[in-house]
Amino acid sequence: MNTALGLVFGVLYFQQIPHDNGRNTAGYLFSLLVTLLIASSIAVCMNFPFDFAILMREYYAGVNSPLGYFLGRTLASEPPSLAFMIMGILPYFMVGLAPSAVAFGWYCLLFFIVNFAAQSIGYLASSFSANPVVGLSILPLFITPMILFSGMLYERNSVPPSLRWIQDISVMNYSF
Repeated sequence: MNTALGLVFGVLYFQQIPHDNGRNTAGYLFSLLVTLLIASSIAVCMNFPFDFAILMREYYAGVNSPLGYFLGRTLASEPPSLAFMIMGILPYFMVGLAPSAVAFGWYCLLFFIVNFAAQSIGYLASSFSANPVVGLSILPLFITPMILFSGMLYERNSVPPSLRWIQDISVMNYSF
């Protein structure tokens, strides 16, 4: 799936980035990060509810703490989450982004951090219920405001003061 999505992004924006006025670059990065945010958080939302009973049993037995579980789960989920890196690395060279090693390193680091944040959002949404369907139905309540308050779809200064705090907690605001 990640390879196919990476190829779709690569073909859609193939060598357009060096010749555009910034709109294609912004569109590419925004749509890629939104796809990563949704795909990563859904993956966690589907799995965490099944582990929740084990986590609670170990916690109440005094065998394991939630911190230990989440640290272990995070470390264990990193190798599979590298598959999401394929979705970002594959189109990087196809679209014509900066060919320097430093720029590529920053790009990969940003992708890794957004993936990590998306997994955290997935944990948050799925912690509301032991049923994965409920977690998936709650997930848009967290993701949609992050996309809306990313700054891509509006002028940042036009946000009412009472809603500006949402910009500060939006993963997309910092990644884009």
